Amino acid sequence: MILTESSSVFFARANVLVRRFSYYSMQVKLQLFNMYCFFYDTALWENFGFCLYKMSKALFGFSKYSSVTAMLLQLGMPSFLALTLYCIMPK
Repeated sequence: MILTESSSVFFARANVLVRRFSYYSMQVKLQLFNMYCFFYDTALWENFGFCLYKMSKALFGFSKYSSVTAMLLQLGMPSFLALTLYCIMPK
């Protein structure tokens, strides 16, 4: 129940970001996405991975049916698994 409520709050905040930054350049969106994801670190990746897939597709203008892997390759971003492993590795 709590995770469901949290994910709906996450989706609401993600929709605000998508609306506010939809007209910005791809470079600005990439920087925003990287800062947003790394700010929340491991908790974001472990609890909201599915939400991140949907948010990133909406933010970068990809179809909801497009492949996440293809999107990440096209944007030059590491996979979500690689980012998750990076976040949980001891620093």
